Amino acid sequence: MKATILRTLSIATLFAAQAAAQAGVVADHPGRWMGEITIPNGPVLKLGADLFSRADGSPWASMASPDQGQYDLPLKALTENGGSADLVLPFGVLALTWEGDHFKGMWKQGGESFPLTLRQVAEFPRQARPQTPQAPFPYTDETLAIAGGDGVKLGATLSVPKGVKRPPAVVLVHGSGPSTRDADIAGHQHFRVLADYLARHGIAVLRYDKRGNGRSSGDAHHQQAGR
Repeated sequence: MKATILRTLSIATLFAAQAAAQAGVVADHPGRWMGEITIPNGPVLKLGADLFSRADGSPWASMASPDQGQYDLPLKALTENGGSADLVLPFGVLALTWEGDHFKGMWKQGGESFPLTLRQVAEFPRQARPQTPQAPFPYTDETLAIAGGDGVKLGATLSVPKGVKRPPAVVLVHGSGPSTRDADIAGHQHFRVLADYLARHGIAVLRYDKRGNGRSSGDAHHQQAGR
């Protein structure tokens, strides 16, 4: 009996250690976080970080520069250490440290560092676009995780028209370069607009984040066109 109890405690301790290893500052504080950096002799720019779990369950993030019309900028790497995380892009690093109810940040680029405080927001600010889809929607959006042959899981959205039995379906395929399921370019969400139009006309639409972009796992910086 004693050996069984000790073995059970050992297993419980192992599971607790594995759960602790999976936890981190990104998993503990998901959502959109935004602050401002002041450029010496220059403008004040909003800088955002979106913290989330990818389609394979791993913690990840993307970045946004709303004043420059840039969203869902894919990371090159993410490193965590206790209550801190480094969001690494090809051209800079955002270092985050949790401070109780917000993040203390440091943007590092070109040998310079810019401090900022990031607080949670519901959405990053965007310029109003008249073509952006507006409710009510005569279709439902289903969030999917699509398994790839090489272990990558793609985050995707399937838009299904309401009241249409066995609708025809299309898949929106990307060209070269990084892109999410909305194909956001300078604040214009091309694939979201196209999916909305088709779904309103009775056609089901599948659109996905390219590998390493948005909620898809994999490396965004080593990919082929359309994947």
